[in-house]
Amino acid sequence: MSHTRIQSPNLPKPVGPYSPGMQFERLIFVSGQGGADPATGTLADDVEKQTEQCLKNVQTILEAAGSGLRHVLRCGVFLLDMASSER
Repeated sequence: MSHTRIQSPNLPKPVGPYSPGMQFERLIFVSGQGGADPATGTLADDVEKQTEQCLKNVQTILEAAGSGLRHVLRCGVFLLDMASSER
């Protein structure tokens, strides 16, 4: 059993030492993605545009592995402002 790192030049640079995705046999695991635009590295002004960009980033990773959004089995979403001190 082997695994393969999935990377694409069309993604924002990771903020940590991780791969955007990993493929293990027929499964693809995508790391947490933000709404940063890969061309500019900036976030959109509102949550709707950030969400759309986040899904585009996930789609790019899946397509780099030869898959797509229609094959997603599970997706977790976190809506907490990680910079906020209030929890």
